[in-house]
Parts: sequence; C-alpha cells; structure tokens
Amino acid sequence: MPSPFPGMDPYLEGYLWPDVHHRLATQISRQLAPQIQPNYVARLEISVIEDTTFTAEVGVMYPDVEVLKVKPASPALPSSTGEIANGTKDNRIEIREGKMQGTLQAKQDLTRLLNKLITGYTPQRVILFGSYAYGKPDQHSDLDLLIIKETNKSPFQRRIEVGRIVRDQSRMTPIQPLVITPQELKEQLQKGNPFLIEILQKGEVLYDADRVKAAG
Repeated sequence: MPSPFPGMDPYLEGYLWPDVHHRLATQISRQLAPQIQPNYVARLEISVIEDTTFTAEVGVMYPDVEVLKVKPASPALPSSTGEIANGTKDNRIEIREGKMQGTLQAKQDLTRLLNKLITGYTPQRVILFGSYAYGKPDQHSDLDLLIIKETNKSPFQRRIEVGRIVRDQSRMTPIQPLVITPQELKEQLQKGNPFLIEILQKGEVLYDADRVKAAG
C-alpha cells in the first residue's frame, strides 16, 4: 500500500514521525487555548501510559492535546552555577546559565527531566535541539531531546521506557524525546541524514557519560 504521506513514510522513518504529530498537536493547542482560558490551559504530552493490572499489557496513547486546570507554579529550584557535565554535591545535574534558551520554568523542568533520565535510563548522551537550543522558543515550544543509548529495544518500546520514567514528573514544559542507538546514529550520518546532522552541529550537549566518567 503506498504511503498517504508524500515525502516520508512513518513506518520506515519512524524517528521523524513524532515531529509531524507534534506540529499538528501544536496547532490544535493554539486554536483551543483562547477558548478555555483563564481556568484551563491546553498543553502537549508525549504519551499517556495505562497499566491497570500487573498482567495486562501496557497501553500507550499519544494524545493531540491534553487539557488541564491551571496549577500554581512549583517552588523554584536553586540556581545553577556549574557546567552541565559536572555533578553538584548531591549528584544532580544542573543546567548552567546560557546553556539553553527559554524561561526559568523550562530550565527547571529540563533539570528535573535530565536527572530522571540519567538515573532511570542511563543514556550515553543527551542533546537538546529545536527552538530551546537554537533560539526563539515560545509558549508552545517543547523540549526536544536526542537520547543516544545502547539498546536492543524497538523504537516503540523505547518510547514506553522513557514514558514510564517521566510520567510522574510534574512539569509545565512538554517534551519530545527521540531515542537512537550509536549504531543507528552512525548509519544515518553515513546516509547524510540532514535532521541528525543539524542536531549534532547546532544542538546543546546536556549530558555525556564519557565526559562525566573522565571528570570523576
């Protein structure tokens, strides 16, 4: 059956498909937001994971828009002072000033998210890309993360794993993770994949396990 999406195949180019879905969801959110303010806010969510019993299969859904009641902002985290690759005294990774664009809330959300990923997912590298790395993020922007990790799981299973780690995190800034193995990255770069080349050239390396090990 020919692909209904000219220019790409979501089955063969699954790592790019979340971008298409997220841009659609962003437009829906923009249309919906003025109609539900000030009591509600329309935000984006990477996934909703349903695990009702120990024996049931885990159901993963990707909603276009999630509508939530407005909640008070969470207490501010201590401001960061060190480089991103260095741990603080309590072994937390902090986003240093000037490392990314965006609001203080987004930086706090990214700090919490990054520490959850490091301790719960053990990635080799985490790279921030998109508007928060390249500049000019707005209220509809999300945190785009390239996560490089050695794994034999399928792309779908990787989404489930990351979703489990971040699902309990209270955050205001939506995220969009992309998990890829070192071998997959190498193969795509050899093919001249412009999407990944741009990330490596313009993205911000938030975490590098080899650098942390060498510094320790």
